[in-house]
Amino acid sequence: MRTQLEGYKGNLRKFYAPVSESKFNTDKLQFTDTSGSNLPYRMNNIDGEPTIKYDVLSMGAMIDFSRERIKEFGYTDISTSTSEYQEFDLNDLFSVFKYTPRRESFKLSVNKIVQFNIPPWTSATGTDYYFADSYKKVRVKKQVIESGVVRGITLQSGDQIVLRYKIQPRDLD
Repeated sequence: MRTQLEGYKGNLRKFYAPVSESKFNTDKLQFTDTSGSNLPYRMNNIDGEPTIKYDVLSMGAMIDFSRERIKEFGYTDISTSTSEYQEFDLNDLFSVFKYTPRRESFKLSVNKIVQFNIPPWTSATGTDYYFADSYKKVRVKKQVIESGVVRGITLQSGDQIVLRYKIQPRDLD
């Protein structure tokens, strides 16, 4: 086992150790506290992005997850249309098995009018759009009147649908 790692020199050495010894040598680092007990944190030196809930992020992964992404959809991009909603598949935006949209950052606008959603983000009651199928799809409600308030919008040809979102890794623990 290595006792010194390039880029990890100094008195911090006693607080980390390689998790696995592969051809990459120290592809993951496990952190410990002053008593030598393992902390739940580790760093993935190969991918640079987390693979479990408590992984430490590299700067590149942190920048990637904090970056706002923008995707424009058109009427032809609707994957499913029912009498209650029109649905967009998020598979083409990112790997839906590895990542999920950060719900608080997700903004949907139709023709530059921001649509409304509230936690838990998957409920159709009192919202203009909601997530379905474990956050792999977003459903825009067709226009309805709920308690005297108009909710949703019925999308038509020529409408401009813009998604603004950030992603985060799915919890794998």
